[in-house]
Amino acid sequence: MLATSHATAATLTRDFGVPAEKIAIAVPGTDPGPPARGGHRPPRLVAVGSLVPRKGHDVLIAALDRIRALPWSCRIAGSPHLAPEWAGGLAAEVRRLGLSGRIALLGACADARGLMAQSDIFVLPSRYEGYGMVFAEALAQGLPVVACRAGAVPDVVPETAGMLVPPDDPAALAAALGRLLGDDALRSRYAAGARAGSRSRPARWRARKG
Repeated sequence: MLATSHATAATLTRDFGVPAEKIAIAVPGTDPGPPARGGHRPPRLVAVGSLVPRKGHDVLIAALDRIRALPWSCRIAGSPHLAPEWAGGLAAEVRRLGLSGRIALLGACADARGLMAQSDIFVLPSRYEGYGMVFAEALAQGLPVVACRAGAVPDVVPETAGMLVPPDDPAALAAALGRLLGDDALRSRYAAGARAGSRSRPARWRARKG
């Protein structure tokens, strides 16, 4: 049996009784994508992921409300159609908080990699990821990452590339974002760490001949 991460392999063994020796780890390839240049004023945050509860956009919005005094903008790209009521609630919360001018809910994005290239920080407080391809893509583009210590995210995001906080903790997420927004040098170090970490992973998908 193939698993895309050590975390998923552990879940298969723990929850489904699959013997560990029967599982092989196959890390997905990641296309490099256009590099993120950074340096925007105010800094641009980006979150890419379908608007479903598992992705934690509600935690992100609550965290951004806590740091509204800081300079930032945030673009959230993701389809609202898998959980339309949830997505509608997110939009209503952005309006209720008076953050419509700073948080843009873009819907499904045909060029998410291009959007990330025009950003400074990738943030997505997922409650669980079996792998987390979008995190690998953010690293490949040289984006510092702020995310949660959940599922396979720690397998994908090295400590040198960003900050991981507990899931469902808006205060911790706000603190991490605030630290990164206020420290250009730290952002640069994490961006370099993202690029270095990405080089240790498969560069792209390759078809196997059967």
